[in-house]
Amino acid sequence: MVRKIIIFGALIALATCAVASGIRVSPGAFCAQNIDIGRDLDLGVDLTIDNNSDSRQSFCVSPIKPSQAKASWLKGYSEIPDPNWLYFSDSRIEVEPRSSGRVRMKLKIPNDKKYLNQRWIVFVNIANEIKKGEMLGVSIKPNYMFETRSDKINVRPAGIIGFNPSNINVAASPGKSQTVSFTLFNNDKKNHSFKIVSFLPSAASSNQEINLSPGYEWSESKEWLKPLNNTVKIGAGQKKEIGLKITIPGHIVTSTKGWESLVFIESDSGECGFIRVLVDKKIG
Repeated sequence: MVRKIIIFGALIALATCAVASGIRVSPGAFCAQNIDIGRDLDLGVDLTIDNNSDSRQSFCVSPIKPSQAKASWLKGYSEIPDPNWLYFSDSRIEVEPRSSGRVRMKLKIPNDKKYLNQRWIVFVNIANEIKKGEMLGVSIKPNYMFETRSDKINVRPAGIIGFNPSNINVAASPGKSQTVSFTLFNNDKKNHSFKIVSFLPSAASSNQEINLSPGYEWSESKEWLKPLNNTVKIGAGQKKEIGLKITIPGHIVTSTKGWESLVFIESDSGECGFIRVLVDKKIG
């Protein structure tokens, strides 16, 4: 079955030096959900470079790990194991003055079940070729998030910490409570303790935030979703079932959309990730 890739995009203001140099890149960021493994995917998105300068420019386009671009990135996403899983129809593009150039964005993740239930981030380095007589070049580094398909798997998920599944879909009735769970893996060679908290992104934030899933709205309160334990200890190479209690208040008037909440998990070493809990109204 062919699954639909869901992409949330936004043109984000890039570095001032890039704008001042007459270069602009879009999309500045996006989040693609429901990515399948083992398929050569056309993401349906062009990376567009606007050259607003008075000279012809040549650009090299190369994916890089986040740690090669900056010290920190959007919390909850891990470095993609191999940035070259994201690739382009061309790795070099020439753009005429006052014009735009485009390359198609593509993705191929190896066909290994351990790569399901993942949330990764990758940066792309877009650098112009310095011409003779020029002293400075322009380098722009937009970032893109990829969330692979959530599924219950019978293998250990990739990453220092892993989740099985990464999304929890549940039907709930207002005024009633129920418990759901996921498995948390400590794939490190050391024992770790983990903090587990309910979380809702701020709609008013001017910073990059985690995207909402299509067809859902953020829950009105973090109190709707509570971990049964706020801290757990897991031995090296071990796993533990984590329970979550969902309670939708009885006075809530349901809409055509469901509700989404996040559960953030962070280890004492700083590794972190999150679970999406997607709640639909129970019929009957």
